[in-house]
Amino acid sequence: MEARPRLVGGNVALDLLNAVDPDFPGGDYLRSEADVAIWLAHVGLAGEARLADVRRARTAIDAALRPLAVGGEPDTTALADLYARAVGRATLRPGGFAWAGPLDTIVASAADLVAAGPVDRLKICGNCPWLFLDLSRNSSRRWCSMQGCGTEVKIRRLTERRRVTGRRSAS
Repeated sequence: MEARPRLVGGNVALDLLNAVDPDFPGGDYLRSEADVAIWLAHVGLAGEARLADVRRARTAIDAALRPLAVGGEPDTTALADLYARAVGRATLRPGGFAWAGPLDTIVASAADLVAAGPVDRLKICGNCPWLFLDLSRNSSRRWCSMQGCGTEVKIRRLTERRRVTGRRSAS
């Protein structure tokens, strides 16, 4: 299967976290170097990254961002270390850094999210473990995507209401 999960995070670092998916065979879209290459192209990043490095970064990013999504205290130690290394490889140009590779770009995106936010818009889907930035006007988004989890939740609710009331759907 191709390593192409839905991109619903609103931030490439969140999309990396969302590559872990309990509904995907094996639970992870990134199981090989080839999967990493496919995923990087899917998110629009050029270059290569080793699977072990991607997994290490993903663990560090998760430790920093997931607690923030529930109002907890983040563990930013590993992310800060990865970010310091990324900055050491980067080139400073007018307008910001030119990152040395796609993984440095992802790490920088996560570090920027922790440092500058909008952390108050970081949420965990109400149906799955995916994270996303809720950029809706009134900050009322509940699911990673309406097309995926939102629809699943609404179908479950409808099925449950019909079961309770004894109604069947017209087929």
